[in-house]
Amino acid sequence: MKWRLAMVVAIGLLMAAAPREEESRTVAGLEGKYRCVVSERDGADDRFASVKELQIDIDQHRIYFCWKLWQGDDLHRSVPYWLEREQTPQAMRIGASPGIYEATDDYLTICFDPELKARPTLLSTQQGSGHVLWILERMKP
Repeated sequence: MKWRLAMVVAIGLLMAAAPREEESRTVAGLEGKYRCVVSERDGADDRFASVKELQIDIDQHRIYFCWKLWQGDDLHRSVPYWLEREQTPQAMRIGASPGIYEATDDYLTICFDPELKARPTLLSTQQGSGHVLWILERMKP
């Protein structure tokens, strides 16, 4: 019985993560490798003492995260992402987290809400918002 409940919950989570048809998966040119040059949360610097560097690799369907830790280990995670068309500012979802983004040739700026409360409206964070801001620099091949 417990395994059936676990299976139903897992299937529900997978279905919640699936993109809706009206959402587009990608934008040409967004894919690539980036390194985080600014990380803020609640209006304050969010770099952890244990993290030396955050690298992000974006392909057509997923964002791959690699936290390079000072102790020499790396922590890897990946999540699906979706770009949500016809919203201003440009909207996206990173997993279930609502966010916004702005892309240039060399930089990708993402502001998102990991607490799933509300999509940010500005590419900045404020104290108490719970929002996270990353400014990512495209890595040269």
